Amino acid sequence: MPELVDRPYTTSDLAALRGLWETVYEGASIGRREAAFRWVAERNPLCPGGAPRHLVMDGGRVAGTLGSLPVRCSAAGRVLELHFSHDLLVDPAYRGLGLGKRLVRQVAAAAPSVAGGLWMTGPCYALHQRMGWKPVKPFYGQALVLDAAALLRRRIRSRPAVALVGWAADAYAAFARRRIPRTAGPVEEIGRFGGGVDDLFERSAPGLGIIVERKSAYLNWKYAESPNVTYRRLLVGRPGSPDAYIVMRIHERADGHVNGTIVDLLADPARPAALDSAVAAAVEIARAGGAEVLYALVTHPGFRARLAALGFRRAPYRQTFVITGDEHFPAGVGALDARNWYLTYGDSDGDMWSASSEPKRDRKTAA
Repeated sequence: MPELVDRPYTTSDLAALRGLWETVYEGASIGRREAAFRWVAERNPLCPGGAPRHLVMDGGRVAGTLGSLPVRCSAAGRVLELHFSHDLLVDPAYRGLGLGKRLVRQVAAAAPSVAGGLWMTGPCYALHQRMGWKPVKPFYGQALVLDAAALLRRRIRSRPAVALVGWAADAYAAFARRRIPRTAGPVEEIGRFGGGVDDLFERSAPGLGIIVERKSAYLNWKYAESPNVTYRRLLVGRPGSPDAYIVMRIHERADGHVNGTIVDLLADPARPAALDSAVAAAVEIARAGGAEVLYALVTHPGFRARLAALGFRRAPYRQTFVITGDEHFPAGVGALDARNWYLTYGDSDGDMWSASSEPKRDRKTAA
């Protein structure tokens, strides 16, 4: 049995951590992972001294690692720091030795109050629950079909069947798109977020449950400075006091099919037309980029209902969330019910480890 030591990561451990990546990954993915890791660990605006990363060491070798991604969240007027558990990785030579439990224990101990875990694999989700983390009621994303025939070609081999069913589904999708109005003022694509989104967050947060603080420094770090992923950022209304924003991406799958994803969105609940306008602009960009489906995820019931009214339907993929330290939330917030959270695909590490795979050129012309 090796003599294993639990301890926090320091920058002097980068070479040893790279050794673990080289054991598990290959090719260009190693460089992409290092770029994403350093961006998370060294540039998070909430962690000027570096975001926590936890290690199990065998001498100078990293046997396993798990990250803490600190965010600030608001709940019923109280501000809490929450640490997202993310990016569990164990050297195959050390599997079966309980390293996952040791690493999860480190994350919980390092969190000032609450820790959570999103977008986990099934085994990782189960591991956190075995360590006493509580499951939040599972939830689902939503999807708007933009090119039904192309989507069906992924699943149906009969060309006549694809043509017939695709024609009917495309007719419905076109009808659903016509229901998306553009009535809330100008929609501008931006390079970076300005201070106006801070005002938007302050106006919106009190009515949206438990929500990660979405202010300009954090949003720019997440969506304008990501080293590997290309995002599109849309703002509705006056830049100094906007009514909504959307962050989205278009990505090509390994099989050549193209999806669009609304990664993050925020709208003033008092101005629902702003959400409609932002979604309408995202739909146009996704269609122009050749996306067959536009996915979105938001757990707030009012926004989910708004997306449903615009033609989005429940996506088939169940999303899971676990937390520990829920006793630190104000009484009555209902932290174990996802409907009391404001979560999007961009919360936690989302797709930050992915390589950008946006098509090199638009495949269609926006209608």
